[in-house]
Amino acid sequence: VERKKAMLAWKPHYSQRWFKPLLCCYFYGGLRKNEAGYDAEIDYSGIQGRNLYYENGELAALYLEATKGRNERLIPISKIWKSYLLDYLEVRGKPEYDQYLFIYLGGSKKGWPVTGDRAYRQFKRYAKLAGLPKSRTLHGMRHERITSWLEQGFNTSEAQFMAGHSSSNVTNKYTHLRAKKLLKKQRDIDKGNES
Repeated sequence: VERKKAMLAWKPHYSQRWFKPLLCCYFYGGLRKNEAGYDAEIDYSGIQGRNLYYENGELAALYLEATKGRNERLIPISKIWKSYLLDYLEVRGKPEYDQYLFIYLGGSKKGWPVTGDRAYRQFKRYAKLAGLPKSRTLHGMRHERITSWLEQGFNTSEAQFMAGHSSSNVTNKYTHLRAKKLLKKQRDIDKGNES
């Protein structure tokens, strides 16, 4: 925002508010780059109003028709993810059925959908500013989310459905052991004073 404010053409309503809620779709929803962000060459790209699933008037899940994995899916929206989306919707307004959720709110591209490539460039830019390793990617967030679903108690079929994997064999690759989980189990055993 500070960089944008220094531009001669800057106006407060030009501030782009899409970055954090879009990033949440990758981090909390396990979405692929062009499932959340738009790509003109991919039919299923970009979240639209029709993908927002409401239950009793409350935003509850993200529904995606067949994408890369050729399977439809429903991804429950976590509390923190929901807060970012609702904050964004307050500024953006609720999209109509066929309107893209993440759009530019001002400037020469006002109303255009935010592309997955733009989201990726911004992510890499901010990751560099934060001093994160260059190996961090949007797709890495997807892998992390699928692994965490399995660790948090979703079974393989549920994780497969949310991830949109065409085969449980793909999802099973995420059941690998992580050091963090092993260390926690050992600490829990140690608390029980195992002899």
